[in-house]
Amino acid sequence: ISGIAYVVPDDPGHPVVTPEDTKGIAKSIAARLREWGLRLNERVDTLASRVDSIAGAVGLAPGSPEDSAVSAFILDAASRTRAAVDSVVGSAMRPILDEGPIHISRFGVKGDGAADDTDAFHAAASAAATAGVPLVIPAGMSIGISSYKRLPEGLTMHTNGAVFRQQTPMGRAPVIGLGASSTVVGGLRVQTLGGDACQGVHVADAPDVTVYGGIEVRSATPGAGKANIRDNGVRVINSPRFTADRVYVENYDWAVWVDESPGFQIGWAEVSTYSLAVRIKGGCSQGRIHGGRVYKAGPNSAYLPGYNGLLMENQSASDDIRISNFTVDDAGEHGYRVSGFTTQTNIWFYHCMARGSGGSGFKVLGGDDNENGFRNRGITFNACTAIDSGTINRNCCGFLIQRADDVRLISPVVKKAKQTFSAVEGIRMSGVSHVTVVAPKIMDTQKFAIHIDEACGNVQDVTFTDTHISTPSGHGIYLQNPGVEFRDMRFKGGLVEVYDGDGAGFYAGRYTSEDTGTWKGMNELEITFSDSTGASRQISEWSSPNALASFMADITMWRAADAAPSWPPFAGGSMVLDRRLGTRQVMKGGVWVSV
Repeated sequence: ISGIAYVVPDDPGHPVVTPEDTKGIAKSIAARLREWGLRLNERVDTLASRVDSIAGAVGLAPGSPEDSAVSAFILDAASRTRAAVDSVVGSAMRPILDEGPIHISRFGVKGDGAADDTDAFHAAASAAATAGVPLVIPAGMSIGISSYKRLPEGLTMHTNGAVFRQQTPMGRAPVIGLGASSTVVGGLRVQTLGGDACQGVHVADAPDVTVYGGIEVRSATPGAGKANIRDNGVRVINSPRFTADRVYVENYDWAVWVDESPGFQIGWAEVSTYSLAVRIKGGCSQGRIHGGRVYKAGPNSAYLPGYNGLLMENQSASDDIRISNFTVDDAGEHGYRVSGFTTQTNIWFYHCMARGSGGSGFKVLGGDDNENGFRNRGITFNACTAIDSGTINRNCCGFLIQRADDVRLISPVVKKAKQTFSAVEGIRMSGVSHVTVVAPKIMDTQKFAIHIDEACGNVQDVTFTDTHISTPSGHGIYLQNPGVEFRDMRFKGGLVEVYDGDGAGFYAGRYTSEDTGTWKGMNELEITFSDSTGASRQISEWSSPNALASFMADITMWRAADAAPSWPPFAGGSMVLDRRLGTRQVMKGGVWVSV
């Protein structure tokens, strides 16, 4: 088909038609047919309108004898009426059938990597957009760009893998800027010079941009754009429904930035050598990243706010953003962070991993009283894993959730790979409500496997089910609430193993003058302590009697032969099963009674 690049088996550059070639051909043909279909519909509508006007002028009503007579003439190949109709239809359809794509070589684009093709390329793009036909770039071209000009709206560009190469420093101007309703087939590959001020691809105030074949932006040197956080490899702003099947950015401090662009879709996002890999700002509801990976800290990476693998820090609200099958390696601060200055709702992370983060693997943080006290809501982590968290700041967690409501952690994992400990704390929460944690697996933490504290205020309605904790030091479950209220804290099923050190399996409140917190509602502790967790370390002796008395407990343990015969005063009706002795005790009237 005229104007569509394709690969044939005898092409020396492509001796075999690969699946990738086939996909490219299919996408090119689909894009071309969509263009023809739209233009054909316009021509047919115009022709139908003209026929109706003529018929009305001469009094031809549908189904009338005159209408039938005209129909007979049209069916007669020798009829002058038939010839006239053929002529009218031909003149209406010929422009769309004759129009072909514009090849950039017609405008003097050399594409040899040395010539400055800026003016010629933009002239070709303008001509193609004006004519409503595709702009075609032959494969293997390297188009030199020395200054910025935004590409026209409605442009369809078949790049065939050509490279746009920045030739001179352009300040903060991007090498390529796409206009509204643009379509790129064959990928958009950009090579920049790097430097403190440097941008690659810019999509601004341009809705409905689609890129097939991916966007690739590579800086010649690491740390590109470090002078301004808005100098990005790929920047999408105020551009609803932006779609790219792949985005790859290399050697940019602030690699990918999406802002006020609802409905954005990125099939795969990959960033190498970064300070902040992917930032999603406000107004990006219904945004999706379906997979990706970021790795290798850049030369300017540090343990500082915002130096994250994936950051959602927003000044306007977003709802229903989903990140799936995404891995963050080597983040300077946190692997993933949801924070900002207004409420974010219904944020989903599915099958995501944070590995080797300088701070926490995953962090959710609402605003304090100085930030209008907003709270994030509807945050879900499904099958997410934090590995080796806190490589720079050891006072960090696998998962840190603060000032948030309606949070779900489904099968979260905290573990180590290269470090002595997986994290200082496995899962930490404060100032939260309506939290459900299902089947957490927390291994090898240094201080706390589960830590719920008073730092951000009251805690309400938290449920852990089927918990598995195995750690050589510190505490298993640690609840402290001086000065705040804890209500409806439930731990339903699971195994706690603290097999070394001086930590305890379970701790609640404080058995000191600091025991100023309150415990209300229905608090439950249904847990099994491993045989390796000594009897004296199963329930901490420093727990508050008031706190323990608020829990209905059902505990299974293995008590050593020399262990003290009594247990802390849990709520009436609580039970303890001693697997060594095969005995069960029930709390009645403030004392444990064997049954």
